[in-house]
Amino acid sequence: MPWHNRRQFAMIIQVLVLVLLLCLGLLLGSSWTLQAIRPQIRRQAEERRRLNDEWSAVRAIRHELDHCPHCGTPLSKQHWGPVRSYW
Repeated sequence: MPWHNRRQFAMIIQVLVLVLLLCLGLLLGSSWTLQAIRPQIRRQAEERRRLNDEWSAVRAIRHELDHCPHCGTPLSKQHWGPVRSYW
């Protein structure tokens, strides 16, 4: 095999090894990142479920009531929508 073919072959092997190592690094990095943030994701999901349950209870009570329990004014659907933050 002539020397320039060997050199070209060696360059191709080096590029392939570099790509393989890069892919392996990305795979390991993403896996470690997911393991690191998994507890946070689990906590957020639990909090979301808890808030959904609380809002379901509030909506169920709202369907039973047609007047405000504090002041007695009639309630419309606008009074019981999701709370929006303007910050």
